[in-house]
Amino acid sequence: MSTVVVGIFAIAKFTEGAWLVVVVFPILVFALMRVNTAVSRRGVGAGDVALLRSRTAQARSTPRVLIFVDSIDLAEVEAMRYAKGLHADELTAVHFVLDSAHAERLQQQWQHFEHASELRTVGCLDRNLSRAAQDLVLQVMEEHADTKG
Repeated sequence: MSTVVVGIFAIAKFTEGAWLVVVVFPILVFALMRVNTAVSRRGVGAGDVALLRSRTAQARSTPRVLIFVDSIDLAEVEAMRYAKGLHADELTAVHFVLDSAHAERLQQQWQHFEHASELRTVGCLDRNLSRAAQDLVLQVMEEHADTKG
């Protein structure tokens, strides 16, 4: 019954904007489903997750904190304050470089505000931030075997 009502409204109101629902929305839904499939294929591999879980399951005593930074704003200030409250042995701010001009401006702002920790920039050529973040965490854990996960 509701399909009949929707059909009647679509026909009666087609020129008043119902064409958007009838024509454009199905195209958008199909396009977004394709994007979701493509993104899912590029996701984190099962082997990477298993490696990360095995590393974090081991007992570690020295906490190291990584803060991912894209701009200097209130959220970054609060994240730095919270991280300092964790009393970590090492506090590192990390910026994943997608745009070198933006990264350079951020580095200049970081130096201007004289943050306690230095800003580490990490290249992210494939623009896959979650993969770059995971690789960075695994790299830090391998470099510092005593790191707390």
